[in-house]
Amino acid sequence: AKTGLIVTYEDHNVRTGLGACVAEALVEMGIKVKLIKKGITGYASSGLPDDLFKMFSLDPESLVSSILLELGKGG
Repeated sequence: AKTGLIVTYEDHNVRTGLGACVAEALVEMGIKVKLIKKGITGYASSGLPDDLFKMFSLDPESLVSSILLELGKGG
C-alpha cells in the first residue's frame, strides 16, 4: 500500500476471491490505495490452462497491458 498501488491476480472470481478479501481488509483498516483486481469476471469454461488464461486476459501479456491501461500508461 505504501507504493500507492496494489494488484491482485487470481484464477478465481474477483468479486469473491482474493481481490475482494484484500479490498475488504483495506477498507476495514482505512487504507486508501489504488487497487486493481485481476481474475475471472464470469463463468469459466473448460480447456487448457494457457487457452483459458488468454481467454480471460490473464496471460502475462494481457495482464501487463491491462494494468498499464488502467494506470493511464498505454497498453
